[in-house]
Amino acid sequence: MKRVLILVDNSRRDLLPSELLKVKFEQNGTIVDFCNKRNYKIKIREFCPDAFLVSRGDLPFLAQISRVCKVYVVPAEGARLTPETMKSVFLGRIHNGKQLDQTGEVIEGFDHISKVYLWGDRTRRFLLSTEMFKEEQLKVAGNGRLDVYRKNEQKKMHNDFTIGIAFSIKSLSSFEGNVNYLKIIHGFFDEAKSGRFPMVPEGRHYEDYVWRDFAIARQMLAVILTIMSTTNYKIRFRVGPFENINDYKFLHELYPDRIFIQDQSEQLIDFLEQIDLMLTCWSSTGLESVLMNVPVIAIPYLIEKEHLFAHIAPEANGFDTFLRIYYTPESIEEVMKLIEQQKSKQLPLVPDIEFYNEFLRDIYNWPTQVSTTTFIVDDVLKDLENTQTMADIKTMKFSPKIEKILSLIPLPDRYSVKFLRVLNDIKFFIADIKSGKYISSKMHHELSNSEVSKLVESVKNYL
Repeated sequence: MKRVLILVDNSRRDLLPSELLKVKFEQNGTIVDFCNKRNYKIKIREFCPDAFLVSRGDLPFLAQISRVCKVYVVPAEGARLTPETMKSVFLGRIHNGKQLDQTGEVIEGFDHISKVYLWGDRTRRFLLSTEMFKEEQLKVAGNGRLDVYRKNEQKKMHNDFTIGIAFSIKSLSSFEGNVNYLKIIHGFFDEAKSGRFPMVPEGRHYEDYVWRDFAIARQMLAVILTIMSTTNYKIRFRVGPFENINDYKFLHELYPDRIFIQDQSEQLIDFLEQIDLMLTCWSSTGLESVLMNVPVIAIPYLIEKEHLFAHIAPEANGFDTFLRIYYTPESIEEVMKLIEQQKSKQLPLVPDIEFYNEFLRDIYNWPTQVSTTTFIVDDVLKDLENTQTMADIKTMKFSPKIEKILSLIPLPDRYSVKFLRVLNDIKFFIADIKSGKYISSKMHHELSNSEVSKLVESVKNYL
């Protein structure tokens, strides 16, 4: 019986597609477990997997893991629409013409990765152009998160007209707590590890990311205040997966009967069932909104265009692609007119339906006859049929100090490693409590969630 270990890098983004994979693997008689970046090495020693599934190709530990089991990349990101942005997701950042992993070390190649399951054919073409992957390593599967929409059943879970807001301001809000900008900027002066930023124009730097987030947050707050002062509509916030829900709670405190913050345990589809219209910046979250028949208004053009494009790269941020699926007003007055159109059910779902359908096929491989989850599971299991014996799992070494401690415990390795896992969990629990970021950190790292389990149970027959 095969054993598969899945790395859940960011629980709020990755747990749902990981749970879908788990269900499908188990239906095929495979044993499945989850890990995160805090405990992956312990879990590998304890679980002894045949396959290790991760969300990115630039994780620094993959080459080592590939010596004890096969490694597969199932991306959690994939809507970045230029070769540079795609490379940054799958291959790491580029510095002086070299690919760097997440620790800034040079990646010599990707032969240690068995397969990469891509969202769409455009991504496959980008990655083949790098000549760092062989064609047989790359397979177009689609986006596993979209499998929940195969059920094709929309429930309206609210009565009052509600506007959803989902946008990303990672520079202002972090699940890790307060952002230490000086420390971040200091890290960029390490020339060996400082890569280019593909989301901003050539020659620009980190401060342009930060400007972008402050600018879009100011415009979004201006729209919110207008909605509060001129209508009786309600607002529901979806906090970004890398952000801290506590930073948004003041809005609910100011308008307790009209502004609500979605619980971070709930999934995007739960959020979409509770709104009539979405406001965003240029987030690809809007694509899933449209799949649920909820139109999207993107507000970046509330910023003067010349000023905006001095700080961000339009193509890399999707201005010529998925923003064409959203409505893009250039004033708050236009935003309010679009809101009223949707309130009266006069707003078409998208501005250009032909472009929307073509875009979904090219970027998301949607729709497909076979679910993305089924495609990936079937392909991994077929690949594992021919797997040769890998290296001893004990070649996955801990630090010399930890290995010394384990050698002194008079128990078989699997039991001593379980003991180590418990100590590791306690260590991070205490660290999170001390830091004051326990709730947001728990949501980011958790490996189980009752809301996700309920959703997976409701759609598993459609996989």
